[in-house]
Amino acid sequence: MASSDASNDQAGEQPMGRETGMVVVGQRERRAERRSREHIARASTDTHRRRRKREVTTGRRFDGAPRRPARNAAARTHRARSSHQHITSARAPWHIERAHSVSVSSRSVLSVLALLTTSFASCAAGPPAQERVEATPSARALASPPRPVLTTVVLVALDGVRWQEVFRGIDPVLAEKSHMAQDDRDADLAPNIHRLIATRGAALGADGAEIRASGPNFVSLPGYTEMLTGRRSACRDNDCAPIDRPTLLDELAASSPSPLAVISSWERIERVVAREPGRVVVSAGRTHGATRDALRYDGEAARLLDDAANASSWPGGDDFRRDAATGAIALRYLREKRPRFLFLGLGEPDEFAHQGDYPGYVGAIRAADRIVGELVRALDDMADRSPAALFVTTDHGRAASFRDHGGDWPESSRVWLVGAGAGISARGVVPMSLPHHLADIGPTIRALFGLARDESRSAGSVIDELVTTGAP
Repeated sequence: MASSDASNDQAGEQPMGRETGMVVVGQRERRAERRSREHIARASTDTHRRRRKREVTTGRRFDGAPRRPARNAAARTHRARSSHQHITSARAPWHIERAHSVSVSSRSVLSVLALLTTSFASCAAGPPAQERVEATPSARALASPPRPVLTTVVLVALDGVRWQEVFRGIDPVLAEKSHMAQDDRDADLAPNIHRLIATRGAALGADGAEIRASGPNFVSLPGYTEMLTGRRSACRDNDCAPIDRPTLLDELAASSPSPLAVISSWERIERVVAREPGRVVVSAGRTHGATRDALRYDGEAARLLDDAANASSWPGGDDFRRDAATGAIALRYLREKRPRFLFLGLGEPDEFAHQGDYPGYVGAIRAADRIVGELVRALDDMADRSPAALFVTTDHGRAASFRDHGGDWPESSRVWLVGAGAGISARGVVPMSLPHHLADIGPTIRALFGLARDESRSAGSVIDELVTTGAP
């Protein structure tokens, strides 16, 4: 949302202090990092147990993966530890990444050699009459997976959430300065997002090249425009006129009669949803959205909409709607109507950050993470029809001072992206060799839906680090 004009010295700046103080802060950072790894380890193990229990009934997850055979305890522990080292690789020694890559590469080379040897022997002997040769496990592993047939993509934006909190957890300096309670510091900040990264998806923005908003002004409306158009935005502030060119939602509406929805806590996003917004269900803020009455599809849905409209806008202003209400409306719509595309915008983290309220910001991230967990469960429950994909990202980062963002703070261009589901490579934290932008999210979703590529010069590109080789 709009960048605050408040001075930088009210949040996030910590004087160097004496050497003893620096040592204490360093020790706290190391303890926080160790606790974060432990929390992620427990989260991954708990997720495995719950997923196994659910898959006994459904047999399939929202990413289309079948129920896996049970592993013994040693195998589960090894897999969890490997995933957690991968998640925390933003601070982990690089030799862990290199050792992992060498190990995978060695197995791949051996698999290829075995396959070539088998193929040569088969050619020399000649094919047996009327005999079908079953591919070896190595051959099947090397083959490209089938192209996903997606019926649903959910894109979640957590407004103004920094990459540091997503990948490193609580900032010990900001926590100390804001007198955050120790219990709040110890608890895992985003367990559901961490589980997605560790067990089912991939994350960009922690290692290697960075993913950024294109700017030049790193505020909300230009960031959301990038996401929903798949192009670098001509919008430069939060007061841009309604969009006059087709967006991803216009393309989806033209290609299928399936419902599409944009449900957001912040009202101004309605300006950039679609050139023809009447074809999309839009509820932005407490009362905005020309088609918001489409969310009165039954008594309970109407009650959720009206209760939110009559509630306070705190911690935001104007027509802002609380994230809890926005999430409840979106989750029920997802379960009841099964839209082809759902955008969910949660805005409280940015509102608290502009107030310099780090505990409030952290609490808003935790609440948003719980909504992400509910979305995962809803998509898994819907997996009986066909696979789906889930993306979680942000519209902009934050200044080094924490409180601000925008063109005056170039560091606030840095963002992050998590993806999971059909067509998404389950690779954990992915070190990128080339930079990406928010404008690349749209083309990636287009590719997963099988839509034609946008040939505009300002268009982004498919994020190859996320999608599998079998994606369209």
